[in-house]
Amino acid sequence: MYDWELKDEALRTWVRLRQASDAVARLLEVELDKQGTTVAQLDVLALLNASKSALTPGQIGDSP
Repeated sequence: MYDWELKDEALRTWVRLRQASDAVARLLEVELDKQGTTVAQLDVLALLNASKSALTPGQIGDSP
């Protein structure tokens, strides 16, 4: 961690949320690597699972 403190509470909160998000992403990447997959592949699988109909590769690529 850093040896400084931000004075602005909103900015301090944003920085801490980013740090937490980055830590979770790193942990997820490590765990997915053990399964031989990536975050991008997990995203596609989640999108396909949530879809009510078949999706084309183009539709998958256009998804946010």
